[in-house]
This record gives sequence, structure tokens and C-alpha cells, in this order.
Amino acid sequence: MTKQELSEILHNACDSVSDSITDMDHVNKYPRIVYWSYAWQDVMASGDAYADERTYQVSIWGQVPPEQNPAVLAVRDGLRSAGVHPEFRHEFVTDERAWHTYLSVDVLE
Repeated sequence: MTKQELSEILHNACDSVSDSITDMDHVNKYPRIVYWSYAWQDVMASGDAYADERTYQVSIWGQVPPEQNPAVLAVRDGLRSAGVHPEFRHEFVTDERAWHTYLSVDVLE
């Protein structure tokens, strides 16, 4: 999967999507998605060339439990269609009174 493919899945799942830093216009919107790379690794491509494999965290925020959050379900379905099956984890953030679903996805750049 490429970053562009991941980005398309996320933008198809939700109107409030931010890459790396939450857009101030999205801070109080639900559902919202923020994603960023937190790990890089060189991967040998053909010949002597290298590609970057990056691990992205995807955070999905909602005011309903994950199984009722349309953004969580749409991201899961989009990733399934792409043949990517990450583990989805969930927590309730009491300060924000919101559900936080998070997952990791490896992409090539």
C-alpha cells in the first residue's frame, strides 16, 4: 500500500481528515481522523535502490462506540478491500468524552 492509497481510504471514510497535525477546523468535529508516520525503515527495492517503508498511526475519534462509528467501519472496509488487515484498538478518553480508535498501517513511499 502507498501513502496515497491510505490517504484515499481515510478521506473516503470521513470529511475531517488531517495528515500529521490536527487541522484546527477539525478539533471539535466527530468523527475525525488524524494520521502520521512514526517509524521509517529502508527496504531494498530492485537493484541498488531503496524505498522507504513507513509505519503510520491512524487515530479515529468519535462520540459513539467504534462499532457504531461510520468512519471506523469505512476505514476497516477500505483497508480490507486493499488486502490490509491491521489490529484496531479502542479506548474511551474521559477528558474528551470520546472514543479513540487507533491502528498502524505500513506503507511504501
